Order: sequence, then C-alpha cells, then structure tokens
Amino acid sequence: MVSKRLLEILDGFVLATAEGEAEALCSVARELLAMSGAGVLLRGDGNQLTLCATEAATARLHDLQFTLGEGPSVESAHAGVLVEEPDLVAVPQRWPLFAPKAVELGVGAIFSAPLGSSEGSFGSLTLWRSTSGALEEHQQVDLELITGVISRIVLEQHSSGRLAVGLISPHAALEDVVHQGAGMLSVQLDLPVADALLLLRAHAFASGKELREVAAEVLDGRLHLALLD
Repeated sequence: MVSKRLLEILDGFVLATAEGEAEALCSVARELLAMSGAGVLLRGDGNQLTLCATEAATARLHDLQFTLGEGPSVESAHAGVLVEEPDLVAVPQRWPLFAPKAVELGVGAIFSAPLGSSEGSFGSLTLWRSTSGALEEHQQVDLELITGVISRIVLEQHSSGRLAVGLISPHAALEDVVHQGAGMLSVQLDLPVADALLLLRAHAFASGKELREVAAEVLDGRLHLALLD
C-alpha cells in the first residue's frame, strides 16, 4: 500500500522538477526535512559530481570532502549506509580534516543517506543544519522516502539520456574542471589519473585552496606540479 506521506513527497518533487532543473531536488529535500542545506553527490569510477546544492556552503562541503578524501557524503555514497553526526562540534575527531572546516561553514549537525538501487549505491543525499541534534523519528521516515524518490528520478534521467543535459546543475561543470586537470597532469607527469588526482588534492590541502581552483590553474598553465624525488 502506498502511504499518504509518500504521495505528498512525490507530488512535491514532481511539481518542483517539472522544469528539469537539478537544483529543485535539493531544494525540496531541504524544505521537507527542515534543514539549512541539502546536496546530492553522485559517484562512479573514482569520480564524483555535485548534482545539486541548495547554496554555496553545501557545494563547498562537497568540494572539501573531495579534496580531503573524508566526510559523510563520500562515506555514505561508498558504504551505502546512513552516516550521521548530530553534533559535529563535539566530535571533530570523527573526520579530523573535514569537521573543523565544516564547523567554520556553520554546520552543527550533518546527515548523509545513500542513493542507489538494488545494484548498489551511486551517490548520497546530504543534509545539514546550523544547530546540533539528531533526526526526529518522522524525519528519519521522510529521509528514507525522499532518498528513494531522488534515486528513482536520477535513474530515470540517466536511462533516458537526459541526465547529462537536463538534470545537471551549475556545480557539475566545476567537478569537470577537476577531472580535466587530473587528466592533463597525468599526461604531463606520466602518471595514472588516480595518482594525478591525489597530487592535486595534496597541493590543494597544502596551499589551502579549493581543489577546483588548483585544477583550473593546471589547465590554464598557471601552476606546474612535479613529484618530489
């Protein structure tokens, strides 16, 4: 039997995504769960893509995790489980690199739920709020319903070939820059792309820059990286 709440959630997503914009997926999730921000992260073949983010802070959270290699969004996407931290300030040791920077962005509590199908996880929905506190029972129920709906929408868009043009947010091109930069660096240094990406991440962390900024500098010829002997 289809629950009344599921129908309400489906109706909200259908209306919001009528124009085919990815940002609506995150906006609806944020509103339904009464959060400060929401973002959808897709992954595959060692890459990641921010499908949507409700504001710059959420996009930055995704970028930080991509740069640092740790955090709830990537953890949930890879493990296929709900990853939650209701009080990020109190337990910074859980993600020692990511947590302090997330707190600086105003994150008090963060929750990441996997997106996927019977074949496995292909991403995550991350929600955060400025205050600490666990999800209430009705929010937990809604989160499970919402991730199911978003997973279905993403799969339908992918199978119809519209994901690349219809449901891609402005943030997607920014991750493309990272992969292009890693590709160029791999050719320059005769490295596997995965190792080139690791080098970009190391430089971004050491310099305090965003990963996409470092990649753009490599592509523009403004930055020349080399391996240490």
